[in-house]
Amino acid sequence: MPLWIISSALKALGWGKSLFARLSGLKPSTLAIIGLVALAGVQTWRLSHRTDQRDKAIAGLTVAKQGIENLRQASLKALADAKANKARVETQYVRIKDESQTVLSARLRSELDRVRSAATHSSSADATGVSGASGAPSDPFGRDAETVLHDAEICTANTVKVEGWQEFYAKTLAVPRTPETHQ
Repeated sequence: MPLWIISSALKALGWGKSLFARLSGLKPSTLAIIGLVALAGVQTWRLSHRTDQRDKAIAGLTVAKQGIENLRQASLKALADAKANKARVETQYVRIKDESQTVLSARLRSELDRVRSAATHSSSADATGVSGASGAPSDPFGRDAETVLHDAEICTANTVKVEGWQEFYAKTLAVPRTPETHQ
């Protein structure tokens, strides 16, 4: 604190004249000691003021570090939750794929067996199950029964596969992609 502020304060309190009058009668060595003590007091005040400012800055940094750590922890938790959710969704997709593949294979075998059975069991009927005259071509375009059966198998297989894909995508789209909340 500057000396002129101390001097002005002491004069305002009415101590200035008497204090300076007392000081003027002292030896120079005593005045030097009093000056050093006053200077030490001023330096102590400055240091304590700086220490207060430093302490406030350190407290602010501590709060900022805690905020950063909280944000880091929240980010890590969100990342772990996202990974767990991804694993959950992928596991459900694999389960749906496996189930769909099993159902599709069984259905495809069943439908192809039905088409082949219809072709072999119908006497004088073509692969579509429509009766025709003996010895007549089984198709208006002149294709034989084997070609018609082959075409019927291809159409049946494609239809079953398309229906299987439709069911698969309907099931996968029904899987919730957001994390489940447990309360």
